[in-house]
Amino acid sequence: MHRWLIPIFIILLSGCRPQPPDASSDQLRLISLSPALTGILEDAGLGDSLVGRSSWCVLQTRDQNDVPAVGDLHERDWEAIIRLQPSHVLIQADSVEQDASLLDLSREYGWSLHAWPLRDVEDIKVVLHELPTIVGNGDETASNPTRETCRALLMDLDDSMMPSRIGENQRVMIVNDQIPPLAWGQGTYLDQMLDTTGATNVIQQEGWQQLSMEDVVRLKPDRILVVTSGPTIERPALAGLDNESIPEEGCHWLAHPRINYPGPHLAEAFLGMRAILSRH
Repeated sequence: MHRWLIPIFIILLSGCRPQPPDASSDQLRLISLSPALTGILEDAGLGDSLVGRSSWCVLQTRDQNDVPAVGDLHERDWEAIIRLQPSHVLIQADSVEQDASLLDLSREYGWSLHAWPLRDVEDIKVVLHELPTIVGNGDETASNPTRETCRALLMDLDDSMMPSRIGENQRVMIVNDQIPPLAWGQGTYLDQMLDTTGATNVIQQEGWQQLSMEDVVRLKPDRILVVTSGPTIERPALAGLDNESIPEEGCHWLAHPRINYPGPHLAEAFLGMRAILSRH
């Protein structure tokens, strides 16, 4: 919906305008417009406080129908967001200023708006550090279940990324299960994990890189980690190619239901990566 239509909604709703939740109360009404942030909220034990979500969110602790979809990164149901009376709205962005329309509404209705880019592991840690204070009404010292849970999640994430030499002298390619594959390059969260093992990512470019099959053969990785969020009954697509340069025994599933979204759950995927690299 165009930004110029937002004032119309405000005028139409002004006659029965909902009051913003009392910021000093314990009433949390969270809207997350990012699947990754929704997952982090649930991991932190805040799933019951979700009152709205993005169209792409897949809930782990709630029935999908219990939390209405109110849009995504680009399209929003502004009227639904207003009527849900959130106390906090969370978005995946470099800053709240990047979402001018949502920022205007948050100021008008008294919502607490927060943004994180969630590009890498450090971004995940920032959310876990800041979230308890945000939902705890700014009190950084008070003990609360969210703080304890986030602390435990941070410890698990740190433990999973303890430096080792388990992957030393191994040249590794991390790709998704498609032909041609999309590879995880430098600076991605799976690359950061791989770096802690002493292995070398054969993709030297930043971010995610579309590869040709010629690229895969030319780079000659010792191991190919095939990322999937689904079942691993079938062998990876790359392993099914009639190409001796990509031996089936060199392809390994790296599976986790939420591996394509950054969050503390990646500690489990990271441990799975280490288990693969430890095989001889």
